[in-house]
Amino acid sequence: MVLTARHRRLLALCVAALLGAATVVILVDGGAGDSQRQLFAAARASLASQVAQASAQGYTAEDIQPVTVLARQVESRPEPVWVGDRAAFYRAQTADETSLEARLGEVRTALLDQARQADQARLEEAAAKIAEDQKLGTDAPDLKTLQDSYAKAVGARASGQTLADLRNATRSAEAVATAAADVGAAQKVELAALQQSADQLQVQGLDALQRTGKDAVGSARNDATVGTWLKESGFDRAYRLLEKYAPLVSAGDIGQAALGTAGVQRYGQQIHDALVKGMPAKAIVISMQGQELRAFAAGRQVADTLVTTGHPPDLATDMGPMKVLWKQSPWKMHSPWPKESPYWYPDALVQKVVWFTNTGEGLHDASWQPAGTYGPGSQFGASGSHGCIHVPVPTETFLYDWADYGTPVIVYPGDGSPLAGQLAQKTTDDQGNPLTGPKGA
Repeated sequence: MVLTARHRRLLALCVAALLGAATVVILVDGGAGDSQRQLFAAARASLASQVAQASAQGYTAEDIQPVTVLARQVESRPEPVWVGDRAAFYRAQTADETSLEARLGEVRTALLDQARQADQARLEEAAAKIAEDQKLGTDAPDLKTLQDSYAKAVGARASGQTLADLRNATRSAEAVATAAADVGAAQKVELAALQQSADQLQVQGLDALQRTGKDAVGSARNDATVGTWLKESGFDRAYRLLEKYAPLVSAGDIGQAALGTAGVQRYGQQIHDALVKGMPAKAIVISMQGQELRAFAAGRQVADTLVTTGHPPDLATDMGPMKVLWKQSPWKMHSPWPKESPYWYPDALVQKVVWFTNTGEGLHDASWQPAGTYGPGSQFGASGSHGCIHVPVPTETFLYDWADYGTPVIVYPGDGSPLAGQLAQKTTDDQGNPLTGPKGA
C-alpha cells in the first residue's frame, strides 16, 4: 500500500502519541517499583535480623531450615524485565518475606515448647532414678552428689530463657539421669555380691560368724586410724559403709548377721588396701592395745614384734602421729624425776635408741625385761616403761639401722573402737609434739 504524505503525517502523530503514553506508564510504574523494592528490602532485612537473633539464641541451621530455604528461594527470583511489572513483583516478594518471618516465629515457639517438654521429661527420669538409688541404700554422699546435681538442673530450667538455655538444661538433666542410672547399676552389683558372700558365710553358724565379723570390724577401724594419722585418703566411703554394716554383725538373725559380716569384710578389705597403697616409703606403727610394733617399707611389712609401752595412766606412751627425730647408740637412760618421786628410776644403759618425741620417748632395747614378757597387758606390769617403748634386741637392732630421720611413727589405740573414738585419744599436737609432760630418758 502506498501511503500519501497526509497518511504519513497522521501515522507519525499516532506513534508519537503512543510513545508519549508509554513513557508516562514507564515513569509512573518505575516509581511504584522503587517504592515496593524498598519495602521488600526492609522486609528482607527484618527477616535476616530475626534469623540472626534465632541463631544467637541457640537455634541451629537445621532448626530454621524450613524458613531459610524458602527465603533463599524468594530472594533468588529474578526481577522482571518490563519495568511496569516490578511493583507487583516486589509487592509479592514483600508479602512472602513477611509471611516467612511469621513462620519463623511459629518455628521458634514450637521448638521452645519441645525443648521445655524434653527437659521436663529428663528431669522426671532423673528424679525417678535418684529415688530408686535411695531405696537401694546408696551411700549418702553419693546420693547427695546426685541430688545436688539434680537441683542445679532444675534451677537451669527455671532460669532458662532461650532455646540454648533449655537445651543446656536438658543435657544437664540427661547427665544426672545417666549418673543416677550408673550409680544404681553399680549398687545392684555390689548388693548382689554382698548377698552371695553372706549366703556362703551362713555355713559357719551364728556364733562363729559373729566372731568373724567383729574381728573384721575392729581390724578395719584400726587400719582407718593408722591411715588417718598417716594422712592417707581413699577409704572414706569404705569406712562409712563399714560402720553401716557393723551393727548387723550382732543381729540374732543369721541372715542379717551374715550380711553384716559380708559387708564389714568387704569394706574392711578396701580400707586395708587403701592403707597399704598409701603407705610412705617407711613407717613404724605401734598398737597400744595389741602391744605390737610393725614396720613397713612401701606398704610391705618388714618387721613385726611384741613390745611393752609406757605404764598407764601417768607414764603411758603418747599416742598420735610422730616421727623419728634422732638416734643414739649407746645411751644412758637417766630419770628426769627426783629420787623421792615415785617415778624415779636408776640410770640404765641401753644399746640403741630411736627417739620419736622431744620429751624423752623412743624405741629402745631393755636388757632388764625378761624375754616372753612383751605383749598385751605388759605395759601394766613391772616392765611397763616410763613412756618409751621396749623392743626386743633383734628388732631394735633392725629398726636402728633401717629407720631414717623423719620416718613416721604412729602409736594408735588399736582397741577396735570407731575411728572418731580412737582419734580422740591422741595426745600429740599436729606436729607430733606430746601434749603430756616429760617422760623418762
